[in-house]
Amino acid sequence: MKIKLFLVGILLTLILAPATVLAGAEVETLLFEEEEPKIFITTARLNLRSSPCTSQTRLALAPAGSRVEVLNFGCGEWYEVNFNGTWGFMYAEHLRELPQQITPGEVELLEWREARQLLTIGTPATLIDVRTGLSWQVASFSNGSHADIETLTAEDTAIKLQAFGGRWDWTPRPVLVLINGRTLAASVNGMPHAGSTRRGNNMSGHVCLHFRGSSTHNRTSSHERDHQNAVTEAFNTASAWQTSTFV
Repeated sequence: MKIKLFLVGILLTLILAPATVLAGAEVETLLFEEEEPKIFITTARLNLRSSPCTSQTRLALAPAGSRVEVLNFGCGEWYEVNFNGTWGFMYAEHLRELPQQITPGEVELLEWREARQLLTIGTPATLIDVRTGLSWQVASFSNGSHADIETLTAEDTAIKLQAFGGRWDWTPRPVLVLINGRTLAASVNGMPHAGSTRRGNNMSGHVCLHFRGSSTHNRTSSHERDHQNAVTEAFNTASAWQTSTFV
């Protein structure tokens, strides 16, 4: 009987010991916060390949302006991406990171007579330079034949200057204007001139912001044409309307 009781005691110990250990142990749960994927758009019709090589199997053809998630940047001239649920590789040269505020297809080519109703005087707006992706804050202080705008802060001025290659320049650049939840194609020059109302922003004067159908103060045809071309470029770049197919 003693032997049986001894064996039963050992058996119970073996059964209950793990439960006792687990009950007394502090169990840590590691929570991994998933990193937001980097969203890019294709700036041309782009092949999705099974491997980072043009001779590999084409898994899909992404139209220009398609959204892709970049999963891995460390593939040389290629990015590993997720396109519509299919993983593969795309040539990095024809992928452009999408600013978080922008969704392709939502950019509007709005006439100035309509845009001025949104860009009311004093209302902050965000400009995004489509060639560099740099963004800065502005506000309009006059809406005549076009919008006369000022940067809000010295930091905004520094970013604007960086977008223009580190120098003040009259040459128009294509930009997107984010205001009141809408995204408008526009053009801005980089030369502060005439008067301003804002102090402390390190920009002596204002710059001109143009939309479709706007005009310059002096109605210089060549400068107006350059602005309108930049407005079109902003709209087309954001919509990625290109027809060539690459790699």
